[in-house]
Amino acid sequence: MNHPAAQLANQDPCDSPVSPSNAQPCEQQSLKQQPREQQLHTWLNEVFPNQSLQHEKIPGDASFRSYHRLTVDNQHYIVMDAPPEKESVTEFIAVGNLMAGHVHVPKMIATDEQQGFIVLEDLGNTDFADVIAKDLTDAGEMAKTARYYQQAMQAILAIQKIDINDAKAVIPSYDDALLRREMGLFSDWFLPYIGVTMTPDLETLWQDLQSDIIQQVIAQPQVVVHRDFHSRNLMVLNHS
Repeated sequence: MNHPAAQLANQDPCDSPVSPSNAQPCEQQSLKQQPREQQLHTWLNEVFPNQSLQHEKIPGDASFRSYHRLTVDNQHYIVMDAPPEKESVTEFIAVGNLMAGHVHVPKMIATDEQQGFIVLEDLGNTDFADVIAKDLTDAGEMAKTARYYQQAMQAILAIQKIDINDAKAVIPSYDDALLRREMGLFSDWFLPYIGVTMTPDLETLWQDLQSDIIQQVIAQPQVVVHRDFHSRNLMVLNHS
């Protein structure tokens, strides 16, 4: 079981809201077509000198990043392209290093923070959602699904064991401002989506409720939290 550290982005028509490792090729592209692609092509030839390189663009995640599946002499990799003017890879690298000793995140084969390129271990195409039981009456499938859920929960526990002081040097704390910003998504995005407008009294009640929740959350012991822990971000490496 694995969960990659990658998160966030804007999608192009080829993108889908899945992790880069859970992606089938969507179109063959030449890295030489655009200046950015030429830059990537040059860098990959520096990383893998005098080797045969083949690539194909694959669906990305919810950020400005794009991804390619790279084949080098029959060995597969994932290439991340994050234009520095739009998104830094520094935090991705830092979080990957933070989590690497605790859960299986994609190994970073080569990185270039200045240009925004990373070559990652290719974890394949099978994710948690692909392997959980579809037939709830099949006892064997349900037992296998239960084992996968146990692995997922063990991954959460492993993340929570990361030293909190090491984590604070890399990722922001869930303080009052961050918790309030995330809970604000309910009224800023969800309620308009379903066509609901709160009255002034309900808005006051909602603000008071947020304050109460935040006060209780901040009082609890702090552990590391994966903010995008879901079935499409959990890769299954061995599902025999």
